[in-house]
Amino acid sequence: MLSKAEKELIAAIWARLTPVADDIGSEALLRMFTTVPGTKTYFSHLNISPRSPHMLSHGKKIVLDGTSADPACLPNDNPQIIGEPSKETSCKVRKSPVDVSQSKGIPEGLIMAIVHRAS
Repeated sequence: MLSKAEKELIAAIWARLTPVADDIGSEALLRMFTTVPGTKTYFSHLNISPRSPHMLSHGKKIVLDGTSADPACLPNDNPQIIGEPSKETSCKVRKSPVDVSQSKGIPEGLIMAIVHRAS
């Protein structure tokens, strides 16, 4: 169960990521393509070279999707699912535009991109 302070901390971290969402998300996608090469097939119609407009646009969507939830909507019963409303709330969280079957490796890529940027 996340405390109010933990929820606020998570919201503050995501708020700091929002201005650089395109860079972080693009790097996360590149890391995903490197570690899970099969995911490239889902993006074959896009220019997936570093810093391409497609990569920046899709990367930004991935990061901003994680910031779309109101901190009050963070779960009380499962702290690993950020952005999914708890049973006690009636919060509306927009549905992710990213198909989970096409996103193997994105969470790890996001973590690495955030750590890379912080160092």
